[in-house]
Amino acid sequence: MPRLELEYVVVDAFASETFRGNPAAVVFLDEHSSAVLKDEQRKVLAQEFNQPVTAFITQFQTSVVSASVSGETTLGPFGIQWITPSGEELRLCGHGTLAASHALFDKFLPTDDAERGTVKLQTKHSGELVVRRDSDEGGRVQIRMTLPAGDLQPAPEDLEARVKQAVGEAIPALPAAADGRSVVKAVRVGVGLTYGTYVLVEVDDSVDIASMQVDSKALLQLAPFHNVSITNAGGEQLKASGVSFVSRVFIPLVGIDEDHVCGSAHCLLVPYWAGKLNAQGKNLQVKQVSARGGDLEVEWVEGGSLVKLSGPAVTVKKAQRSCQSRRRSRRRLDIGLKTIAIAFPHCPLQQETKSHESYSAYC
Repeated sequence: MPRLELEYVVVDAFASETFRGNPAAVVFLDEHSSAVLKDEQRKVLAQEFNQPVTAFITQFQTSVVSASVSGETTLGPFGIQWITPSGEELRLCGHGTLAASHALFDKFLPTDDAERGTVKLQTKHSGELVVRRDSDEGGRVQIRMTLPAGDLQPAPEDLEARVKQAVGEAIPALPAAADGRSVVKAVRVGVGLTYGTYVLVEVDDSVDIASMQVDSKALLQLAPFHNVSITNAGGEQLKASGVSFVSRVFIPLVGIDEDHVCGSAHCLLVPYWAGKLNAQGKNLQVKQVSARGGDLEVEWVEGGSLVKLSGPAVTVKKAQRSCQSRRRSRRRLDIGLKTIAIAFPHCPLQQETKSHESYSAYC
């Protein structure tokens, strides 16, 4: 079978400088390479990239680049698929969507003046996603996503007790509230196919979420719930700077101890906080306070069915990988690693690639 030359980029999403925000690998496919590269092989690639997620973008023969009457360019539709290093295919990934959209704009609309544009992405489970690029009032380029909002409901008493126990084990230093009660103020669970395994935990504002030492493995006991957000309104300094809420997100069940900046979790966090703050239809500035950190502009759209998430992105690396699937005793995927040595700070094979041209993985 002919060797495939796959173009890819690494993008830091929700970041205006490299090595902040949430990284994602973005692999470009056409219909031929998409048909050749089966899901098992994509999982091998995602494991090898070892980024929090790898987004596979398929350009269909029907994908177009067209200019509207207003001069805004529309791209798409493109197919999108998100796979984690553990081989989990995600139903929705916000930061992977932002990274992929940034990469598509950079590929088809490379410009220094942030030409306005729209890209349409077709997903398996979350319908069509529409993403825009424009500039904010300060002239900074922003990628603006419109994603389906999640519904939340109070956790049943037994699940709330399990969550409080798991959070207490994950954060042994979590203090009690001033009145001696638990600092866990609310536990909510997502509803539906996309968000049914999400848990939102609001803790007292006295808790400095950013400085918490979290053993995310303790959250595995909450399975099948896998996406756990811990949130509060933040300290007085953050409030004074206009930040409406802060969060950290942990997804150990799919191999992500902490998600640096999680877009899909904000599809629940935003409606929750917009409801508390009576801010539906208003832009809010929020922070995910992981070690890498991320800043988001968010809005719970009037009507409640959509969430808008906006943020910058920056390209870390552009390169190509050569892949070949050929029949032997088992199917084998040969992955060329010649260009990867400086591409991925998180790649466990980073040092070895200096002396290896290719790596063979069975799938």
